[in-house]
Amino acid sequence: MSRQRANKVSSEKGYVLLESLVSLSLITIVLVVTLPLTVNLVHKLEKQRIDVEMHRAVYDQSKFWSTDEKNAKEIMSYNTQLSISNTSKGIVVEGEDNQRIQLQIKSVHWFP
Repeated sequence: MSRQRANKVSSEKGYVLLESLVSLSLITIVLVVTLPLTVNLVHKLEKQRIDVEMHRAVYDQSKFWSTDEKNAKEIMSYNTQLSISNTSKGIVVEGEDNQRIQLQIKSVHWFP
């Protein structure tokens, strides 16, 4: 009886090794497929975050815009350096990687 049991245990050792190799290869294939997709998604999210920050800066600057005041300032928003310029015709926000948003103001109606 113990001889049959020993043969059964020794034959299962190879099966466990094969099963481990198959599961490891499946995990590797899943990682190889999903990792580039995840990196691409993170890159797109970073671009969208910068775009939202630039639009937020335009909105904040538009609350205090006047035709007489021409100035430029730089702000650090999270990890993004933004350059904000007031002109007589609008607001220009420039970010890293040559990103630029320009808001042209055609007419203004000032409330008393």
